Amino acid sequence: MIRQARLRAQVLARPAFAAPGDTAWAPEEGATAAEAVVEFAGRLESESLEHPRPRTRGTAAYLRHLQEVARWDLAAHATATVYLTGLSRRCAETLAGRGDLTITRATAPLHGEELEVVIPPEIAGDEALRGLFVRAMSEARFAYEQFVQALEEHEDGRGGDRDAVWAARQARQAARAVAPAAVATSLVVTASLQAWRRVILGCGAEHADSEWRTLAVALLRALRPVAPALFVDLEEVPAAEGPAGVESAYGLD
Repeated sequence: MIRQARLRAQVLARPAFAAPGDTAWAPEEGATAAEAVVEFAGRLESESLEHPRPRTRGTAAYLRHLQEVARWDLAAHATATVYLTGLSRRCAETLAGRGDLTITRATAPLHGEELEVVIPPEIAGDEALRGLFVRAMSEARFAYEQFVQALEEHEDGRGGDRDAVWAARQARQAARAVAPAAVATSLVVTASLQAWRRVILGCGAEHADSEWRTLAVALLRALRPVAPALFVDLEEVPAAEGPAGVESAYGLD
């Protein structure tokens, strides 16, 4: 059975902050740990820990100032780990190629009674196209299972004292060459908030396809509570067609 995957983004870990004991500075009441560490780093650089300017005394005001002067690099001091599910292998491969993300991926399952796939809305909305897509996924899974069986039989025919578990694993890995890019997978991703902003803005751009824009919105909604002041400029914007995207009041970082 072929089933449509649902993309979800859940925060697994976020920063903790402990103000150093050798300074009287403290973050504004209600500031999150991520906001506090970014503020501390910025104030340390500008030597304003002890004597903050009245206009930027509070955490929210100071972080807004950092945004106005495009000091997004300071957001690299705060990190967050996100659990992504229902993402296509195509998108997972693209994210894995980025140098600013640390990613651990699950092996996308191709066996069992159900196969979760990401169906583009342009296909899902048309009954004939959806039927063609489902048949293609079913045939790809059948081909995978045939390759696994043939490769295992090939290994068995070689004889000798071979590790059966290792041989079966090698067979499945080789057979995955025919796995469709639409098969859903799961990832654990750790990145700085600076990197997360880049991912959200890049994926949420108007020219991005529907899955990327859906990912951008899901990430924004998951990460905004981690540091509201660092995502305050980002907003969901309707697209001419398909799901909404994400834009910044300041443009790209």
